[in-house]
Amino acid sequence: MPEWLQNGLPQLLTLEGLLRGVQTLLHILIIIVLARLAIGIGSRVIDHAFVASNGRTRFARWDDKRARTIASLVKSVAYYTIYFVAGVMILDGLGINTASLLAAAGIAGLAIGFGAQNLVQDVVAGFFILFEGQFQVGDYISTAGVSGIVEHIGLRTTWV
Repeated sequence: MPEWLQNGLPQLLTLEGLLRGVQTLLHILIIIVLARLAIGIGSRVIDHAFVASNGRTRFARWDDKRARTIASLVKSVAYYTIYFVAGVMILDGLGINTASLLAAAGIAGLAIGFGAQNLVQDVVAGFFILFEGQFQVGDYISTAGVSGIVEHIGLRTTWV
C-alpha cells in the first residue's frame, strides 16, 4: 500500500501531508507535460524521417502514400509506448509497486497471446497489407460493403 494511504486522511490534512500531495501532483503534471512534449517531438521527427519538406518521400522505392502510411503506423506505436511509460511512471509516483504490476501484465499478456490467435493473424495480415502496399492512406477502396478514401491504417484497423 502506498505510504501516503497508510495513515489515512488525517495525515493528508497536516502541512507535511499537503506538501507531499502537492509534490506528487506536480510530479504527475510534469510527467504528463513531458509525455505530450515527447509525442509532439516524436511526431515531427517521424514526419521528417519519412516525408521530405517538399512533400516527396525520402525513400526512393516508396511513393508518397506508402511513406505516409508507414509514418502513421510508426507514430501509433510511438504514442502507445510513450503513454504506457508515462502511465507506469505516474503509478510509480503514486507509490504503487509497478514491478509486480508489470510482471503480472507480462504473464497475462502471454496467456492472452496464446488465446488470441485471431489477433495475431490480424496483425500479420496488417503487416502484409502495409508492406506489400495493397492499399495505402489516400487510396479509394471498397471492402466489406464499405467504400471510401483510406484516412488511417493500423495493424488491425483501417479508417475509411
